[in-house]
Amino acid sequence: MAKPEGADKVSEGVEPLTKITAARRQLATAIVLHFEDRDAVSVHTLAHAAAEVANTLCRHRGIEPYFDRHHKRLFVGKTDREIKDAFSRSRNFMKHADRDSEAVLESFSEADNDYVIFMACFDMALLDDFEVNEFLAYYLWFVSVFISDAWNMISGLLPKWITPIQRSRSDHKASGLEMISMLERDPDVRRGIVEGVKLILARSVADD
Repeated sequence: MAKPEGADKVSEGVEPLTKITAARRQLATAIVLHFEDRDAVSVHTLAHAAAEVANTLCRHRGIEPYFDRHHKRLFVGKTDREIKDAFSRSRNFMKHADRDSEAVLESFSEADNDYVIFMACFDMALLDDFEVNEFLAYYLWFVSVFISDAWNMISGLLPKWITPIQRSRSDHKASGLEMISMLERDPDVRRGIVEGVKLILARSVADD
């Protein structure tokens, strides 16, 4: 499997690094670790970091990010700060220890990473970033598992063998790795998936 974008350059010494390149590499790594069922805390930290950068870049380009499109509708009557604090509670727990050094995060699940990664992938797609196979694979994986309406909209663009199947959680995640490999080896399938993701984005923006 190919390394995340730019990963092979790290050992070569100093390199220029843009915000979006950093976010791409953090998110691509988070996706692979998530699909491999590796450490969920590391995945959470990487995914949130990438999501925050992607969100900010959308705002700077005059694009409404995923958080604004959907979270405000789910938390009617809450302030932006209250919504952001609720969504970022786990990330902040893992990132800071200055005020609550003895605190315990009572409820954290590796499944909490599903939505954070999807939000970051969504914003990357809004930024017209369709180059990273890990993002496309995750988008396809998430839609196939959680969003039946969106899946029905794009399934005709995909090979017939790519179908949502009732599987165990670990098997579902392993299928994400299969999707990444498929994107790397089959340009025709990749074009179909890019077209499908763009279709979902267009529908999402139109519905807003």
